[in-house]
Amino acid sequence: MEETKHTDRKMLITGTAEGMFKFSEENDTLIGYHVGIEKRKQGLFSRRTYNVYTFDTTTGLIKFTVGSASDRQFEQHLKQGDRYRVTFLGQKVTSKGHKMNNFSLELLLEAKEREV
Repeated sequence: MEETKHTDRKMLITGTAEGMFKFSEENDTLIGYHVGIEKRKQGLFSRRTYNVYTFDTTTGLIKFTVGSASDRQFEQHLKQGDRYRVTFLGQKVTSKGHKMNNFSLELLLEAKEREV
C-alpha cells in the first residue's frame, strides 16, 4: 500500500489552519480517498470563499487547501470516495501576472472499483 508523504514540519498548528497539511515544496505528495469539501470564508467581512479538502489517508484524515484558482479545477474532477494522488508542482504565473499554486491530480481508484 502506498504511504502518504508528509512530515510534522508540514502540519500547521496555528490560527484557522489548525491541523492542515501544507504543500510547501515541489513534489510534496498526498495520497488518499476524497471525503469531502468544506467552503470557508476568506475573511470575516469577505464574500470570497476557498475550499478545504478532506482526504482519508493511511495516517488518518488530512485536510488541506490548494488556493482559490486551483479550487475551480479540483471541483470539476474530484468525486467523493475516489482515491487520488495530489502532487504540488510549485507556483506558476497566470496570464494576468498573479501567482497560483500548480498541482497534479491523479485518479488512482474509483469508488465503484473499491467496492468490488
